[in-house]
Amino acid sequence: MIRLLVSPTRYQQTIQLSLWLKDYPEDQWDILSMDALTTTIQDIVQEAYTFTLLGKQRLLLIQNAYFFTSARKPSIDQEQDFDVFEQLFRQTLDLPHLIFLLEEDVDGKNKWVKLIKQSNDVTLLPVLKKQEWAPVLEKAIQERKIPWGSGATWALTERLYPDLDRAINELDKLQLLGETITEKLIQRWVPLTLESNVFELSNAILKG
Repeated sequence: MIRLLVSPTRYQQTIQLSLWLKDYPEDQWDILSMDALTTTIQDIVQEAYTFTLLGKQRLLLIQNAYFFTSARKPSIDQEQDFDVFEQLFRQTLDLPHLIFLLEEDVDGKNKWVKLIKQSNDVTLLPVLKKQEWAPVLEKAIQERKIPWGSGATWALTERLYPDLDRAINELDKLQLLGETITEKLIQRWVPLTLESNVFELSNAILKG
């Protein structure tokens, strides 16, 4: 089982992974996270086929699967044995179990994207629209048990959209205030995104 999960944010990636990992109980599976920017394909494949001392199967979560894009070629690319990678897609066994993770757009003309689409599972998560932030933030707020005032969710959205990961991080900081979070507190403690700052700068210039 080989999957590719493409997500615009780490938070969305984590939510989707939590759903998939329900199929991998800890008493039967050893879940290992690896980084494609520091570990070669051949080492990843070897690790995927290795059983633990307790006889568990392995599920590998491969972060930064850059080879599904055409945007960059990191230095490790010169060390890759892509023949091993291609063989991985041509085998018909149930093993290995790999989930490749990416937080940037894939290239539809990319050789590996075409291969994984032919025989495996590709999930492309969309960028959430502004109005879709509210239930996501409210769930995160409830999990952190933050006292939350009316209008604060929209204020946070207006201030940080589309950077959902930063919004979640800001909730952790706001939790430390120990008081009900209001629109005024968000304006005081949550810095604007770079895009918002540029927008305000442009308005200020136009106004002289």
